[in-house]
Amino acid sequence: ENFSVDPGSMDLILCPFIFEHVARPWRAIRTLADSLRPGGFVIWAAPMFQRYHGSPHDYYRYTPNGVKALAEEAGLEVAKIYAPGDLSLVNGVLMGMLLPYWSTEQVLRESELVERDTSPRYPLNVFALLRKPGSRPDPW
Repeated sequence: ENFSVDPGSMDLILCPFIFEHVARPWRAIRTLADSLRPGGFVIWAAPMFQRYHGSPHDYYRYTPNGVKALAEEAGLEVAKIYAPGDLSLVNGVLMGMLLPYWSTEQVLRESELVERDTSPRYPLNVFALLRKPGSRPDPW
């Protein structure tokens, strides 16, 4: 609520694993969008499957389609969504088998889409590259 950045002043905002702790994500994503210059980017990440970790608060989990809806509501374009994970990885992590148990390939692999699905079914986390429409002025 106390985000004091001048509107239109940022070219890039990094927002990794914050939005699960934000009580009003629609308001927060609009604030990020307003802070971007035209053509600016938000690199965003949040968990889909993860244990509750209420420090300080833990409100939400995000699907790839949820991230897309959140971004589009704020007027941001979705340049890329990356949602790696599969059922065995998600089950293992939820049972306490954290990253040392898994190969890098398995952790980074996206599952194949199942018929009529628009995103993977078991992403451990969701990553997004979001862009504010418009062209960036030439800095030179």
